[in-house]
Amino acid sequence: HREAAPRLFEVVARNLTARRFRLVGPTLVTHRKMAEGRLLLVAPVVEPSRDPVPVLPKGVAPALAPAGRTHESLPVLLAAFSSSASRGDALEFTASFVDDAGEGFTVRAHGHHTSPLRSDAIAGGLALGV
Repeated sequence: HREAAPRLFEVVARNLTARRFRLVGPTLVTHRKMAEGRLLLVAPVVEPSRDPVPVLPKGVAPALAPAGRTHESLPVLLAAFSSSASRGDALEFTASFVDDAGEGFTVRAHGHHTSPLRSDAIAGGLALGV
């Protein structure tokens, strides 16, 4: 009897800015605590774009953002759902990244057998949009 592979959750951050964001807290996966699931990979930094997008007003940014650009998009987090016969698959974590000015973003993920997987990213700063 072969055990099924765990469900995975991947977070990709496309940094379109000239800012470098560093992970808040431990950078080793074995030192990070998660409410549910297991962290397999965490990037200690989100590097700036080689070709940053100019700052655009939030109301017009989606319409004026350059089309057809390719961006580096390596995963910054990879997590495996925990699984049990009584509780099913579950995943719950948060991770924050900040720049030298203290602005950044937080990624949240939450899901278990009684709720669908929900995830979001929250900006932490006046000049940052996610």
